[in-house]
Amino acid sequence: MPGDLGPGGRPELIPGPPTPPYIPPTGSIQSGIQSRAIGHLTIDLHTTSAGALPYVTGNTVSALIYIEAATGSAENAIIARYWQDGSAPTTEEGFPLKANQFFEIKGYANIVNFRIITANALAHTLQIQYFS
Repeated sequence: MPGDLGPGGRPELIPGPPTPPYIPPTGSIQSGIQSRAIGHLTIDLHTTSAGALPYVTGNTVSALIYIEAATGSAENAIIARYWQDGSAPTTEEGFPLKANQFFEIKGYANIVNFRIITANALAHTLQIQYFS
């Protein structure tokens, strides 16, 4: 996949400003369509700014994400925070995540507006699976 590689040789989150609200196309019907895995990647979180998920295509409807704590993380501590509305989370604001949690983001708009940041200045790892 194209893009910059982080310190671990993995793609990095895309730093950037909040995105404008997504306006879905009108007249589309998706009833009866079954979801299938269309891609995956492993990335390290930024330690200084919130980032967005890379490689999101127009047919992505959900993303399953697993967060792994970096070495040196305190047990049972909040290690990252996120928002799904395009706002940048901070170390103190945003939905909290602890190590070894799975979470799902549903809807293309929520996926492209997803922003996440480490809460303790360590480069934690995200395992991501995209679905159409």
